[in-house]
Amino acid sequence: MWSLADRVVKAVSDVTVGTVIVLVHVALADRSRRGKTHSSRSQPVTTHPYRLPS
Repeated sequence: MWSLADRVVKAVSDVTVGTVIVLVHVALADRSRRGKTHSSRSQPVTTHPYRLPS
């Protein structure tokens, strides 16, 4: 009986640790992506590459 409980606790622990690792990676990727888009927003846009001159 205790071996089953031990296995369940270890499985839940592994899932919890795995979830935390995934969430940390998602947060880092989101921060990295936000940093790239934010820096491009701070530069003034003077030309429109997809618009033909009139």
